[in-house]
Amino acid sequence: MQINPVLIAALTILVAAIGGHLLFWLFIKTANIKSPSDDGIGKWLGYFERALVALFICLGLISQTVFIFAVKAAVLGYRLPDDKDHRKHIAEYMLLGTMISYFVALIVGICGRWFMGLSING
Repeated sequence: MQINPVLIAALTILVAAIGGHLLFWLFIKTANIKSPSDDGIGKWLGYFERALVALFICLGLISQTVFIFAVKAAVLGYRLPDDKDHRKHIAEYMLLGTMISYFVALIVGICGRWFMGLSING
């Protein structure tokens, strides 16, 4: 029985977005990393970031996923405080979150392409 590729892509995006959040939360708790104060926006940005990466991979646009890093780098300058120690902590936390999110979305997206029967190289 052939499963609809659109359904597989939708499930891939959901798994990447939600599963990535759970994996990030588990990693942060296991590593005992203290998160900087956050108003909850970062969590939603992470969901959207992983969903976009998984969508790009499902569409075969793997090289375009690096735009996530460009956007985060542009925004990072506005969000960092003046205190150098606090600035370093927040920058490292954001970089760690981005790397974990990207890795999870990349793996889930590649698995989604494989389940759709598409080549993994794009």
